[in-house]
Amino acid sequence: MRNPYPGLVRILDDKNLKFKCEICRLVWRPSFKRSGRLYRGSRMCPNGCTKRALEAKKIEKWIGE
Repeated sequence: MRNPYPGLVRILDDKNLKFKCEICRLVWRPSFKRSGRLYRGSRMCPNGCTKRALEAKKIEKWIGE
């Protein structure tokens, strides 16, 4: 499985899908749709760490330009 958030979220178990937030250290298992696919955003930390980090990165890039 490809990790869209390296440095923010670590894939602990690729076979059983278990993720770990590198910011708050929360470990979670994502929910699946009936089709067997992951819900959008399920690879992001449930506490919102990934989303906040990505937003901060966007702001930092925008200010730097």
